[in-house]
Amino acid sequence: MDGAGKIVGTIDKFSMGRYVPGQTFVHKLDPRLKIVFAMIFAAAIFSSNTTLLLSIHTVAALFVIRLTRISFFYFLQSLQGLSALIVFFGIYHMLTDRQGLPVWSLGRLIIYDQGLMGAIFINVRLILLICITSLLTLTTSPGDLTAGLERLLRPFAVIRFPSGEFALMLAIALRYIPIAAEEIDILIKARKARGAYYEGRNWIRRIQEPLRLIVPLLVQSFRRAEQLSVAMESRCYIGERGRTHRHTLRMGWREALAGTAACFFFASTFIIRFF
Repeated sequence: MDGAGKIVGTIDKFSMGRYVPGQTFVHKLDPRLKIVFAMIFAAAIFSSNTTLLLSIHTVAALFVIRLTRISFFYFLQSLQGLSALIVFFGIYHMLTDRQGLPVWSLGRLIIYDQGLMGAIFINVRLILLICITSLLTLTTSPGDLTAGLERLLRPFAVIRFPSGEFALMLAIALRYIPIAAEEIDILIKARKARGAYYEGRNWIRRIQEPLRLIVPLLVQSFRRAEQLSVAMESRCYIGERGRTHRHTLRMGWREALAGTAACFFFASTFIIRFF
């Protein structure tokens, strides 16, 4: 596969922001509950300081992924888009943490055991965080995600916080991630058809070509944003004021069962973490 094919393949496997329709238990959960659980689980992941806690969180994430009936390989492939960032954080922590006993050295470059364990912890935390965020967007439609965020932020209306506008803005930003990936795919194929240099041994040109996608991508983004604003104005969108909702969010037995299981899980995590 050539350089352009590798870039396109990585973009296609990036799952954050996409929605996969389904009728599973997780798909049918109230979006408000899923958003709250995702935030609490992310906080629990970064508070885990032992191998036992990290193992429990990993097993819980795998169990939820299994409930969605989405292939594990899909999540593993989706991590390729952020693999460079994960590796960078791991190497940076491994080289800067100088506590513990040295396990490997090359001149002045020394790697310590605590730095190595810390790098592993950071990488696993980032992978779990990406998987949980992907789970939220994969199992929640953009409309449900906007409605859930709007309901959760509604109490802040007492301080005149525009909860509806903020929820819509965040949902549009998440939804734009796969759209931007498709735009990059189209730009890469267009430039490759015009003789763009995505392969070969000349690394300078191979680095320059992806950078040349920034300007047309920004132009496409501004054009799409203008079209969206015109569409919203033509439909007389004035924000949350006076708007009604087609679907009313209600809690049912699924939310009660999921809430009970989540409370038991978070209580167990809290006890192991502090006691």
